[in-house]
Amino acid sequence: MTSLDGRQTPKTRALPQNRTALVAALDIGTSKVACLIARLKPCAPSEALRGRSHAVELIGISHIQSLGVKAGAVADLVQCEQSVRQAVAVAERMAKVRVESVLLSVSAGRLQGQLMEATADIHRGTVAQDDVNRVIGTGMRHATGPGRSALHALPVSYSIDGVKGIRDPRGARDSMFAVTPIKDHSFSTSGDYERGFVKDGVRYHHILDPHTGQPAHASRSVTIRAKDAFTADAWSKVLFIDGWEEGLKIIKDNKLDDFEVVWVDDQNKVHTTPGIDQDLKRLKDPTPGI
Repeated sequence: MTSLDGRQTPKTRALPQNRTALVAALDIGTSKVACLIARLKPCAPSEALRGRSHAVELIGISHIQSLGVKAGAVADLVQCEQSVRQAVAVAERMAKVRVESVLLSVSAGRLQGQLMEATADIHRGTVAQDDVNRVIGTGMRHATGPGRSALHALPVSYSIDGVKGIRDPRGARDSMFAVTPIKDHSFSTSGDYERGFVKDGVRYHHILDPHTGQPAHASRSVTIRAKDAFTADAWSKVLFIDGWEEGLKIIKDNKLDDFEVVWVDDQNKVHTTPGIDQDLKRLKDPTPGI
């Protein structure tokens, strides 16, 4: 176990706005070791960068040859320690200060993204921000494996009391045209409304048809209910691109069981597989539009 197992990436403590502080950063590489020492000074809001309260004054810098490191890994701990101590000492002499700690740059494995689902009990009659934060925290803990840390979590959908809302493709961002129970299942939706624009009466978006290289237009959205999140996410864009008629054939040919789909086609009509039609509660017709 490491300090990163199942946790969010550690963050430094916020510095009081009226306080000056020293900060040192250390980068250990295969070819060189670099150390930067800076003084954080309070400044007026008009002079600070967005989201910052202090100005940075660089007062010490060093970079020396790295010893004891090969291919990004420490091969000789004694030599590596000597390189680090020398780099810090040179930067300290330039800055005329003594540092007690440094921020260390650590290499890691490649970034990964996962689609996770998490649930939490609500202790009040309404959903509050702390309830949302608790669910996100639970998902982040389950998403990280041994030796890994979660950098960021982005909620992409939600359900309340076991009911999943299906977004209206041409409605407002929080507008749903139908709901369906989600007990013991996962959902994934692909839509042409997330990243795109309309020009000259044509909608251009991020889901491309591999046969044409152009945005796919057989569907406006596809929502899949499956036994796990991986299956739902893996098929959502395929069935979006091929449309509902071809999609039904794909489901049959691949013998996808416990697998249900809701399409909103290019004519704004709703199509479903038989298994979800009986559970689907339509709140309204999807909003018309390009």
